[in-house]
Amino acid sequence: MKIASLLASNTEIACALGLEDKLIGISHECDYPPSIKNKPVLTTSSIDPTKRSDEIDKDVRRLLQNALSIYQVNEELLKKLNPDIIMTQDQCEVCAVSLKDVHQALSSLGCHAKVISLKPRTLSDMSTIFKFGIPDINWLRQEIRFKLDEKIREIKSSMDYDAYFVSPPEGILRFLFNGMAIDFPQIPTKQR
Repeated sequence: MKIASLLASNTEIACALGLEDKLIGISHECDYPPSIKNKPVLTTSSIDPTKRSDEIDKDVRRLLQNALSIYQVNEELLKKLNPDIIMTQDQCEVCAVSLKDVHQALSSLGCHAKVISLKPRTLSDMSTIFKFGIPDINWLRQEIRFKLDEKIREIKSSMDYDAYFVSPPEGILRFLFNGMAIDFPQIPTKQR
């Protein structure tokens, strides 16, 4: 089995599941565990990460406004590596290669890799990411899922829910960051 991971968190999950030796390609942002850094890189970004955040924001908005992709898949390398499984995500086209771009690359190459798109939306969803159907790792998947579920229960039991129901002064919180201002609506105070 040959796995290509197009998202750093997916690479970390694959490695946690004992599949590092099956990883044949990674994204340009994958850097953990350090032992994967020499794997072939399958993606690039149109955005210069050394720019200031406000400049990056402008570049991203320009690309999206022109219906251009922020990230690209190296189709030639993908074809050469010929993975059986491609791990990606489809929650955010600004965060990584879009699922649409992955499917377009596969279609143009005639590649028939299984695409696994992970998309946890809540803390509880995190434990479901280990259900993505790779054979021969059920024991490890269950062990990691058990540890993750245990950690989620620990976090939930230690949370101070009252802290999340405090009304900001004057009902509006102004957040300034690199010249961007965002108004947040008043958060209702918890009834006691």
